[in-house]
Amino acid sequence: MTEQKYRARISLGHYDSPSERDRAVFEAQSKLAAVASPEGLSQTIAPDRLSIPANVNLVPIKPLVLDLDSWLYASDFHVPIHNRQWIKRLVAVANHRNVDTLVIGGDLFDFDSSSRHPKDTRQAGLNQTLSVAGDLLVSLCGVFNRLYILPGNHCRRVATKLDEPLEFDALIHAAVKGRVASGKIVSTDFDYIYIGQEDSGWVVGHPRYFSTVPAKGGADVAMLQRRNVIGAHNHIIGLSQSKDGRFWSIDPGHMTDPNMTPYLMQSNGLSRYPTWRNGFVLVDNNIPTIFADGLVDWSRYA
Repeated sequence: MTEQKYRARISLGHYDSPSERDRAVFEAQSKLAAVASPEGLSQTIAPDRLSIPANVNLVPIKPLVLDLDSWLYASDFHVPIHNRQWIKRLVAVANHRNVDTLVIGGDLFDFDSSSRHPKDTRQAGLNQTLSVAGDLLVSLCGVFNRLYILPGNHCRRVATKLDEPLEFDALIHAAVKGRVASGKIVSTDFDYIYIGQEDSGWVVGHPRYFSTVPAKGGADVAMLQRRNVIGAHNHIIGLSQSKDGRFWSIDPGHMTDPNMTPYLMQSNGLSRYPTWRNGFVLVDNNIPTIFADGLVDWSRYA
């Protein structure tokens, strides 16, 4: 092999001899090994100089944790098919017992027109629902100093329809339209709110499961959460203890008018589900009282 051909075959460094080329390759490999080693990496790129992209925060802010002595809990208003008589009873109890805090445990809105279910019944539109719900919230803010509201499955129907995340607070603002002082209504995107301390307090909210056995699902949750539970969603009244007997679970009923609920009226005669029961709960110094027909002498609150 001629010198010219040999030179053409060695690296682009155009070394004058094979020994020089071999030495250069050895030095390059040594440098690469040093950089690849943990010691070499720490010496070459300091951790504080690494360009690590920030996380995308997909989790909303932490759930609400409240410290309340006396509060009312009501859920499943399903505006605009809310029950006006039961809302008046709620207000009467608040006035009679001097309760200034209301927790709304989901499904303030019905949003039936945004449902994925077939549109085979008469329905209120989105604008009408927001308008009536806003009027109701303004009225309730005239009674209570603070409203805490969490979403239910019906409240999420608009986001599901849009196939896009939608903060619950945006719906509250769209309904109220600036008619309520800032801070008077506090909302969360979580299904639940913690009230009081673990082992003695409460977790309240709108579970995503549905149960036909009153308070049974909540009793299981109470064991896991180590708290008493007030649920929603089932539209039934019930009280149950956790398996260890330490915690209570309550199904509070609902604040809807069943006679104005088209899908219920169409199918109720052949329904295998328990009859819906109106009701709400008062917790005073950690002692719950269920307000429902047959449990309360309403003449005391007339």
